Amino acid sequence: MKETIDEYRFCNVMATPYNGFTLGGARKLFDILSDYEEETGVELELDPVAIRCQFTEYANMEDVANDFPEFEEHGLCFWEYDGGVIVDVESY
Repeated sequence: MKETIDEYRFCNVMATPYNGFTLGGARKLFDILSDYEEETGVELELDPVAIRCQFTEYANMEDVANDFPEFEEHGLCFWEYDGGVIVDVESY
């Protein structure tokens, strides 16, 4: 049995201090994961622990560069949005 998760429910789960995303970051992450599902045909499960282990949110690219030196050379996947940056830390 599967439950379809909409943006509202996703953000209510992920935009908490425990899961570490702001509301804006959770919205962007929902878009990223929804696009992935559409492009690949793979249905994802809402697993907050796995999501927060793979993705993290930064306020700006300077903070990303501090945590991931030479991120461009290593092919780090990141998505900038108005309010911050979402990083796929598993891509580093």
